[in-house]
Amino acid sequence: MDSNALSRLSIYIEFCHVLSLNPNDASIDLQEGSSFWNKIGYPRRVFALEEGIKEGKKLFSYLKQESEKSAEILTTQLCEFEFLHILVERKADLNLIEACIPYRLRTKKISKLFLSGWNKYDYNEITQELEDFQSRLSDEKIEYKIFEEQNGVFKDIYKVARLISKHILFGTSDIYVYASAILAESDELITFDRELRDIAKDLKHSKDRFWKKIREDLLKELKEIGPPFKDSDQIILPDIWAKKQEVQKKRS
Repeated sequence: MDSNALSRLSIYIEFCHVLSLNPNDASIDLQEGSSFWNKIGYPRRVFALEEGIKEGKKLFSYLKQESEKSAEILTTQLCEFEFLHILVERKADLNLIEACIPYRLRTKKISKLFLSGWNKYDYNEITQELEDFQSRLSDEKIEYKIFEEQNGVFKDIYKVARLISKHILFGTSDIYVYASAILAESDELITFDRELRDIAKDLKHSKDRFWKKIREDLLKELKEIGPPFKDSDQIILPDIWAKKQEVQKKRS
């Protein structure tokens, strides 16, 4: 799971925590004009992230449905660092809201100049938010793991990332995430990043001659670079969460 997916999931978890809601409650209807908003009597746009809350709810529901006992989120240290940066930006935006800085100015980079004059954030508060998020996931039987905590995996990530870069142009962080997903033998790569999602989907599913050639060459060369793929019967390219949902809808 990459940082943008973690962000949306955390928004929904925080939303439920602040409003004392059970995130599993099926009656939580986030559609505009629903009776849910009237029932809770809470301004819909107080988080200024309404769409993110909806996407987070969808992702949370999916994780809970995947396993009756527990689900597992595997992310990278890079993604966790990006996620911490997102939490810092959220805190900074809240400071600007409290200082009555209008939305138009908060969306401009120049708004960062206002921060030094207002209520400064404590980075310990940010790391505590991350720990609280992990704890609330654990309460819901969703396990949060960092891929790099496995011994020697850094070297393998860079080896696979460099091989992938021979065949297709990924963004730096995207190629790191994708290489990690291959190494972890992940069933799915959960991301809301359009470029990463589209490329990964084509690498996995496209029947276009161009993509099929890249896929064949990539899988062949992964086998040739040695461990951990040398003795693998099959190297699995991760599926895309959105793609899997499309397939399930067609079947139903």
